[in-house]
Parts: sequence; structure tokens; C-alpha cells
Amino acid sequence: MTLKKLIKILFVLILNVPIVFAGYDFPKPTGEYAVGTGRYHMIDRDRLDPYDQSLFRELMIQVWYPTSNKATGATAHYLPDIMPHMKSMASEAFYVPQIVLDYLVVDIKCHALENAPLLERKQKFPVIVLCHGLSSMVSLQTVHAENLASHGFIVVGINHTFACSLTVFPDGRMYPLKFDWHASDKCKEFTKIVNIWQQDVSFVLGQIEALCNEQNKPQNNMFYHKLDLDKIGMLGHSMGGATATQMCRRDDRVKVAVNMDGPLFGSDYEEGFKKPYMAMIAEGSINRTNSRLTEQELVAKRMTREEESYLKSIFNFGNINLCGNIRALGADAYYVYFLGGGHNTFTDVLLVKDSSFLLGFLEYFGLNTGSIPPLRAVEITNKLLVDFFNKYLLSKPAILLEPSHHSHFKEVIISR
Repeated sequence: MTLKKLIKILFVLILNVPIVFAGYDFPKPTGEYAVGTGRYHMIDRDRLDPYDQSLFRELMIQVWYPTSNKATGATAHYLPDIMPHMKSMASEAFYVPQIVLDYLVVDIKCHALENAPLLERKQKFPVIVLCHGLSSMVSLQTVHAENLASHGFIVVGINHTFACSLTVFPDGRMYPLKFDWHASDKCKEFTKIVNIWQQDVSFVLGQIEALCNEQNKPQNNMFYHKLDLDKIGMLGHSMGGATATQMCRRDDRVKVAVNMDGPLFGSDYEEGFKKPYMAMIAEGSINRTNSRLTEQELVAKRMTREEESYLKSIFNFGNINLCGNIRALGADAYYVYFLGGGHNTFTDVLLVKDSSFLLGFLEYFGLNTGSIPPLRAVEITNKLLVDFFNKYLLSKPAILLEPSHHSHFKEVIISR
């Protein structure tokens, strides 16, 4: 029996247990504020798109921000622009009727209110720029973005066009992933991605600065004079974590960075910088890079043994050495090792796949969410992120990051 036939049969069988597919709620944010969200279309008219030279570089941005607990309005849907197209792609790939997918895919409920007003207060808000992993999308970091916003941060998430799974623009244009996973020189391609994303982040930072300019005071600009441009941090998963690291190294506007399970690229990947840094690394990712590929696997991946060794070194030792070099320069650096963690422990994937039997079945096809119970993994990650950004962007105590509390979670080992 082929895989496609097996999946088709599973879809039909699951129809008989509709109770499994009731709506699913993400964990409630733990901060004192309610959360608003909005999406924005940005065009960099000073740069042609590196993937399509006939276009200017365009990006879709999602922002999560604090709003009043009295705010009302529609609750944000999960992946509202993407989900219909993803279901169509799944229908074509697995020969499953669209009506079946419409019935089976769970309604995942977020907590943010669409286009709610920004919280009114005199104090400006610190900003965290968020980057997704290669072939992912920023919406798959919703559980972390909503939680940070509830604690008083404005989170600016960037979808990196042609390097995320699917980008949908307001006029209906759709651009899928264009990355060549079989490129002959993997390290060169990955470094190229990080360089492109650095330019994307620099552009978005410029747009954030423009929101605070005297010339940009339209009535619909709720962020005017509300952003603290001296308190900008970065958070990224996988390739987004590598980008956050490079931005912390190369852009003075970025004051701190958190890298969630991201390998580091570029000739200066171990070069230290005098800024606070936290690397959150999954045990499963370390184990995967420690396993030696067979000659057949190398051929299939179009990878040389030298490339394999290099990729192992930058993942296994890059962040450890970088943290050491940062400490040597006099800044704080934390290496947080997640026992039982997988690469997607740091995304919504571990929650989405846990929302139904059908999606949970997909774990067998390599979702890499690890063995930590999903809600526990979210709790740990969110608490450490809030602690880190509270300490270095808001000058608040970070109890969980202090050596006396490093054993607070049995699932993580924190080195400082």
C-alpha cells in the first residue's frame, strides 16, 4: 500500500470520530495585558527581490502588541490567509477531497484581538523582532508572540518571502518556498539566506523607526511615539535564530538576541559581541547532528563529508563557543539545553500536532517536536523568554536565569 493511499484511508476513517476535531485553544498568555494583532504589507523599493529580480522585495508583517483588558473585537484566526491554500495544497498532494479537509482541520483559537487599539500608557514599549525558520512562517510562533505581547512587548514578526512555506499578499498574489534543498553547496546557500534575512530585518527596523518620525503622524498610526527605539531585541527560530544572532553582531539598533535551536552561519559565526544573548538548543537536534550520514545519504542530500562536518561543528559547538566568547567580552550569555527537546519544540507545531489524532499521526513523518509534553514545553520556553527580555529590555529581575534557580525546570540545563 502506498503512503498516499494510507493517508487517504486515515482521512476517511477519522470522519467517524468528529469529536476529536473540536476547536483547540492555544495556552492563555500569562501577562497582565490583553493582546492585539495586525498584519502589514511592506515594500522595499530600494531593493529588488533576490529570488525574482522583476519584483521589489515585499514582506508580510504580523505585529502582536498589548491592548486594554477591556478591548473588544474579533479574535484572530490562526493562519487566516494561509490555511485555505495549505488545505488546497494538501488536497492535491494526498488526493483528499477538499470537503474532507474542511471537515477535519481543527479550528485553532488564538487569544489576540484583530486590530485592537494599542494600550494607552505614557511609557514607551520595547520592541522584539521575530524571525521564523527556513520553510516555516512567523505565524507558527504565535504562542510565544502572544505571550510576550501580554507582558508589555511589541512583537514584530517578519515573513521572509520565498523562504517561508507560503506568502499571501493582500492583492491575492501567492509566493511559495523557492529554496533549493539540493543545492550543491549547502553552507553557501544557508549563509546567503541569513544575509538576505539580515537585509529584511534592517529594512523593517527602518520602517519601525519611520513610525516614530514627526512626518508620520497619520491618524491610523497607533505606534507613533509609542516605541522605545533604544530597547529593541530579536528572537528567532532555526534560520531565524541565526539571523537574530547576526543582527545582534552587526546592527547597533539590536540590543539583545535569543536564538531558538538555530545553527550559525558565516565566517564569523563564533565571533563574540558585547550584548546579552541566549541560545535555546534541543537535545534532539544535537543528537541528529551527531549521527554520521551514510555515503548514500550524503549523495541523496548532495552533501560532501566536509560540509557535513562543518554543519555539525556550527550547530554542536557554534553556540557554545559563541556564548563563551560573549562572556569573555563582559556580556551575559546563556546556553539553555532542552532535554527531550526537538527542533520544533520552539514553535506552534508541537501544539498544532497535539490538537487532533490526525495531526498527531504526522509526528511519525518527522515533525521533530521532541518528547517534552507540549504544554510543559510552551510553559518553560515562555517563562525563559519573558525573564530574558524583562531583564535586558526592561531592567526587571530575571529570577529563573539566576544560578540559584537553574534547576527550577528538570527539562532544561542552563549554563551561564
